[in-house]
Amino acid sequence: MRDAGFIRRCLDLARMGQGETGINPLVGAVLVRDGKIIAEAFHSGFGKPHAERQLLQNFDQKIDSKDTLYVNLEPCCHKQKKTPQCVQYIIDRGVKKLVFGMIDPNPMVAGKGIAALRNAGIEVIGPVLPEECRRLNRGFVSLMTKGRPWITIHRAQTRDGRITNSDGPPLKITSFDQDSWAHTFLRARHDAILVGVGTILSDDPQLNVRYNHWYESQSNTLRQGFGGQELWTPFSDAEHQGIGLLPSQADTQHLSSSSRRSPAGRRRMDDPPDIFRIVLDAGLRIPLKARVVNPPLACRTMVVTKGTEGIKEIKEFKDKRKLLEGRGVRIIDMPFSPSPRLAGLATPLPMGEGMGMRVRERGGFDWQILWSKLTTPDGNYHGITSILVEGGLKTWEAFHRAGLVDEEVTMVGG
Repeated sequence: MRDAGFIRRCLDLARMGQGETGINPLVGAVLVRDGKIIAEAFHSGFGKPHAERQLLQNFDQKIDSKDTLYVNLEPCCHKQKKTPQCVQYIIDRGVKKLVFGMIDPNPMVAGKGIAALRNAGIEVIGPVLPEECRRLNRGFVSLMTKGRPWITIHRAQTRDGRITNSDGPPLKITSFDQDSWAHTFLRARHDAILVGVGTILSDDPQLNVRYNHWYESQSNTLRQGFGGQELWTPFSDAEHQGIGLLPSQADTQHLSSSSRRSPAGRRRMDDPPDIFRIVLDAGLRIPLKARVVNPPLACRTMVVTKGTEGIKEIKEFKDKRKLLEGRGVRIIDMPFSPSPRLAGLATPLPMGEGMGMRVRERGGFDWQILWSKLTTPDGNYHGITSILVEGGLKTWEAFHRAGLVDEEVTMVGG
């Protein structure tokens, strides 16, 4: 089915917006004439034109009645947003056929865009590859259906089940190949990495995406696993056709020669997605020398605290906060909830463990308020829709206890 090849090209393009679209979905669009792509575009950033509108604005030729517009997400039709709706523009530009990947889960759209196009006499086909389309935008889907970001737990352990050394330096568990896979298929596919302050204190991680040339020539290893063994992965086979969602061999013949180039969705090795870092740190214990609160990482780091509630050293807290904010760190003050149902933690932690809660009562951060803060655009911050939780043990347990885990990936090494 050649429609699938063009939808996959939309997905490749859509991924170019990773890390730039905020709470908006990742969307790509292609215009096809006589079986060849003649124009393409993607949603490049929060507040910027949507993919299909961008394509049609840039395409300065007349739309032929036989041209087909492909888009991985149903075109929007609502007006309560920053950008103009796409449906009316598609109609006005004279598009006569549209193929879409999935229905928009936003209740303000949810099939209304498709209905409006059909009412205008446009032939509409779809959904095509809806599962792959939902997979790409799982964060947006989660935000629309659950009211929170998509959450993936990423953990590493030795074959005997250890995750840390009992004492001494941090325990290195995963191999170079495993690290490369994790950066490519986990970190680069999420908007933010979350850890408890204990991880910062013990490991001083960078919590960013660092690509390696390894997978340029080793894509087969990504599919087959490490050491030649089959590697379980929560991602679709299409995601393992190289780095992006490439058309299958059967579909490629329908694409123009120019579209057989390396997928546009794949970032350059020296330009990985610039993701956010979230540190849960109730008492603001994060060291000023930690890498995540120093340039160039500080401007995309958020530290979640409980403010001065229960803090004895209020002046020291405020002075430290001012220093961090001066570096570009975003400090998010959160109420502390004593309710185990809503709490980030059901039991208090020792001062040196997990999230460093300086409290005596049972409870922790109120997740619902945190999700609201993280998914609400504010100035230059455009929100997030997916989080990769990387540690440590107490943090993983807190997410599991609250029933907030959508997916878990465990790497075994050592």
